[in-house]
Amino acid sequence: VGSVSNPALAQKKSKKGQEQAVSTSNTSAKLLRDPMLAYAQHREAAIVLQPAAGMKSLTIQYFKQADEEAKQASMTMPVPAEPNRPVTFVLTNLDMATKYSYRVLADGAPVGSTTYGFTTRAVWEYRGPAPDFTFAIGSCTYINDSLYDRPVKAGGTPYGKETSILGAISKADAAFNLWLGDNVYLREADYSSASGVRYRYAHDFADPNWNTGMLHTRPNYAIWDDHDFGPNDAVGDYALKATTAQVFKEFWGVAHLPHPNPNGEGIYRSFTHADCEFFLLDDRTFREPLRKGDSLEVYWGAEQLAWLQASLRSSKATFKFIVNGNQVLNPGQVLNPPRMRAEGVPEYQADYKALLNFIQREKIDGVVFLSGDRHFTELMKLDEKRVGYPLYEYTNSPLSSTPYAAVVEQPEIKANKAVVEGSVFTAQNFGLIRVSGPREDRLLTLQTVDATGKVVWTYAIPAKSLKN
Repeated sequence: VGSVSNPALAQKKSKKGQEQAVSTSNTSAKLLRDPMLAYAQHREAAIVLQPAAGMKSLTIQYFKQADEEAKQASMTMPVPAEPNRPVTFVLTNLDMATKYSYRVLADGAPVGSTTYGFTTRAVWEYRGPAPDFTFAIGSCTYINDSLYDRPVKAGGTPYGKETSILGAISKADAAFNLWLGDNVYLREADYSSASGVRYRYAHDFADPNWNTGMLHTRPNYAIWDDHDFGPNDAVGDYALKATTAQVFKEFWGVAHLPHPNPNGEGIYRSFTHADCEFFLLDDRTFREPLRKGDSLEVYWGAEQLAWLQASLRSSKATFKFIVNGNQVLNPGQVLNPPRMRAEGVPEYQADYKALLNFIQREKIDGVVFLSGDRHFTELMKLDEKRVGYPLYEYTNSPLSSTPYAAVVEQPEIKANKAVVEGSVFTAQNFGLIRVSGPREDRLLTLQTVDATGKVVWTYAIPAKSLKN
């Protein structure tokens, strides 16, 4: 197991596996944001478009890059009557390991001056080693909107910071983006209606730095936390949770990814990439209000927890990433005064023990936790006595929200032996995670990257160290 190094490796400049936009025409019609690639599987891809006011229909023309004229196809969908509602195109019967290009038309006329592209996945199983890849992570993206923000005191600064860090993510050599929650911040005027929630997504995703390439060049997967879900610290009794779930699924294209229970609540699901599996958890829908001393406190809920346990048991992945909005492992939160405590899973001892005891009892190898929420970044390492090998949690935050710099003075940092020395970072940042190496010696490399694209620290975890 490596140690945190500062500074670390220089970022790669290549864009391997990603398709760059190229000029094709000159037209003034524009979408409200770049097309977003929700996923690109072996035979299928999902693309989310945000129409502008007045558009009646949207069309995607797509073709293999090597064969544009001979085998061009198209799909047309009506624009919903509700303002700010996106449209998702699912392109099916694609060829594997193939580069595709597509252009967008509104009411039959070209939109913008760009052709976009994606590459479908290849089958590597039983044919060769698992491919190396890198993915980007981030959380807590606050986009200022003065009409709806809390008033700024004289001499004060807005809560949202510069969003140029989103442009830095677009330059990273990543196979996909994984958004860790608080991807938008619903305001009081937003979370009382479906139209308000849709307004917030449309407003925030229209920020120019969201539209610097990262949405259309690579798949985007997301979970949520309280600010995407509803009011601050909201739990499962929030009245409009079905509405915010619907809008979340619309904007992230989640409705077209398999849900473990098609008729059930929640946004939890999973996906695979190479020899890794990602379990995207819903930390809000089923959670009960925290009642101190109640051993039956519910965090994930019985149905979701049972799905996660069964999925972990059956997974053959080298690394099994459990992705949650709140921190899962942090033993230091309880060291803080009550008013300074976060909403981590350790506050819900029933679900916390159920998951960790299951990992220990079933000897589930390769588990790594990813989380956001905290407005600072840290890496934690729990002693191997808990499940038979060290448990790591990489918390990455914030992208454009105000950082929580004062946390370094809190007991959860000062007296928390689980915090990896040198990993606490209290400025805007995102993470890069690389999986590499031969089959029997896979390596997980974590990096924290600041708003300028400079790597702050690097930490390596061999797969063989995450086994009983």
